[in-house]
Amino acid sequence: MGCKEEMIPKKGKIKRPHFAHRQTGVCADPDNALHKLAQALIIQSINDSADGKEDYYLGYACDECKEEIAYNIAPQVIEAKQEKSIIAGVRSDIVVYRKEKDPIAIEIVVTHDLEPATENLYKDSNVPAFLVHPEWEQLDRFNIAVIADKTINIEDDMCSQCVDRYKEIEKRQNYVSNTVSSLLQPLSDRTPWTSNRLPFTPWKKDKFDNPMYFNVRKQVFTNALALTELGFIQTRTKAYLFKFELPNKGSVFANFGSTEEVPIWKNPAALIHWNLSQYDDDMKMEIVKEVIQRCRKAGIEVRVSFWNGIYDPWSEQRPAMPLTNINDAIISQLLRH
Repeated sequence: MGCKEEMIPKKGKIKRPHFAHRQTGVCADPDNALHKLAQALIIQSINDSADGKEDYYLGYACDECKEEIAYNIAPQVIEAKQEKSIIAGVRSDIVVYRKEKDPIAIEIVVTHDLEPATENLYKDSNVPAFLVHPEWEQLDRFNIAVIADKTINIEDDMCSQCVDRYKEIEKRQNYVSNTVSSLLQPLSDRTPWTSNRLPFTPWKKDKFDNPMYFNVRKQVFTNALALTELGFIQTRTKAYLFKFELPNKGSVFANFGSTEEVPIWKNPAALIHWNLSQYDDDMKMEIVKEVIQRCRKAGIEVRVSFWNGIYDPWSEQRPAMPLTNINDAIISQLLRH
């Protein structure tokens, strides 16, 4: 078609019936022949559809679900031309001129993608570009549509169903974030302890009855004091266990009792766990994440056990600022007990 060379019919048992070039002449290169034939088919089909004489669809795959998004461009078409330059320094394979709208570029990619410099020129121009990878077996589809493998300067890269789904997800995320911020309002700021009364009852052993020596107790009590300044309270049954109660039930715990896997002398940070069974998974994750962030922002070392079934994405992160405003006199008093 485009090269005016002779073609012969192919009717095998595996591939669809199609026409192919004889392996002589200017189109002996199959990649070049595929490019020219695809270009000619698209141009002819689009021009046949001009002014809405026939439907012709231009589209691409949804970036999320991969379903095709296609629009009938026939009513907009004035003319399609090959090898035209509508961007300085770029000769587009096909340019579709439209009524009262900017032209569209179609690039036929057979052997390699666009050069990065060419792609950048397209992006800078804001010209919508559709990149299509033709195959011999699917050339007949160009009679009715071009479905791009890649697009440039197309804002709506998702189908309406995916857009709606993401809007619902975003709406849900905003609801969860706002609700959790309200639930954890008391954890917003640390209030330095100024009273002469001890903020909690000190202890000397971990939950396995192992003694905590002076330097470990000092680190543990420093963290525990900062936790009480943030709003945690010591439980009545276990001296090493602190908790923050949410307004409508549910608790987040900070445990200084240690674990067999990570004993307290290896890591004196509070182990965070929780009882949030009345919340769904999204809310639960957000509560735990926010508690950890607020503790670390306040300079308190905390950690999360993998036994709780949640990955702690801040496991390597140290507190955002050092423990400050710690009353050394209270720490000394705690250590004397």
